[in-house]
Amino acid sequence: MNKIIKENELLICEKCGGWVFEQVVFFIYKSKLMNPSMPNDNYVPVQSFRCADCKHVPDEYNYLKMKKDTKIDLE
Repeated sequence: MNKIIKENELLICEKCGGWVFEQVVFFIYKSKLMNPSMPNDNYVPVQSFRCADCKHVPDEYNYLKMKKDTKIDLE
């Protein structure tokens, strides 16, 4: 999620070529068994972006694909 974009660089959708994106939120389930400091099971919001035209989420902003490659600490 910490991708550095050069000044004046336009993000282009790799699927349709669109350049307008909208903000979306993934809700990640976190069990209290995995984190004893949490009193209850919880959903943690993770912000992302998707193409406004085709609804494609770019790989660098797709938590579901990133999760396989990188461990993200949501606490």
